[in-house]
Amino acid sequence: MNRVLLLDRGNRFLKAAIAESGEIGPGMSVEPESIKTLIDESGGGRSLDGVVFSSVVPDWSVQLRRLLDVAGSGVVVEVGHDIALPFVLGVDEPQELGPDRISAAAGAWAQGAREAVIVDAGTAVTVDVLKGGVFEGGAIFPGSGLLARSLSDGTAVLPFVPCAAGEAVIPGRSTEAAIRAGIAWGSVGAVTELIRRSSPPGASVWLTGGECDLYAPLLEGDLHIDRDLVLKGLLEIYTINSG
Repeated sequence: MNRVLLLDRGNRFLKAAIAESGEIGPGMSVEPESIKTLIDESGGGRSLDGVVFSSVVPDWSVQLRRLLDVAGSGVVVEVGHDIALPFVLGVDEPQELGPDRISAAAGAWAQGAREAVIVDAGTAVTVDVLKGGVFEGGAIFPGSGLLARSLSDGTAVLPFVPCAAGEAVIPGRSTEAAIRAGIAWGSVGAVTELIRRSSPPGASVWLTGGECDLYAPLLEGDLHIDRDLVLKGLLEIYTINSG
């Protein structure tokens, strides 16, 4: 394994990095539509030994596969339930399990976590459990952006209020401040309770995702904050599947 392109396609953004000889370079967030340019600038078939990707957008995955076929980018690994993983999938319907959830858990595993709770805060927030070498599933609820949008779209007069880190003050002394407080602290309360109910004995807790900065200052306890957790998981999965 020499030069591998790592791609994490979320609902809104694409995060990418190059791993050289097992070391992951700086991650970059780009528009998903710019994937052809990214492949070309990464060297394509000329200098890439392989590509590994996680995508929650099926149509984009199909497009990527076509581009990689043209580029001739070496070994291509798409994260899913049907490839070799470092742990067993102990869920009822593994074919429906999000590849981002698998990859984040693999990132914790790659750093030695065997009993862990993984919180991935993005468009959706997932709280998943690793226990005894088994991915046991977890919980999913809307991220702050979806919650803010649902309040605005589902009510007559409440405005759309983005929730930024450091702005959630209780009590909120205006409608906008009250919305920020409700979304931020309500979400933190949900994550806190899910961690409490999910954690195996001695479990480590990992936090990642695009809304990491919102949750990190508000969650209590010993957290492993790793914004590149999915990328590390992608490299671990590539290593297992590339021979």
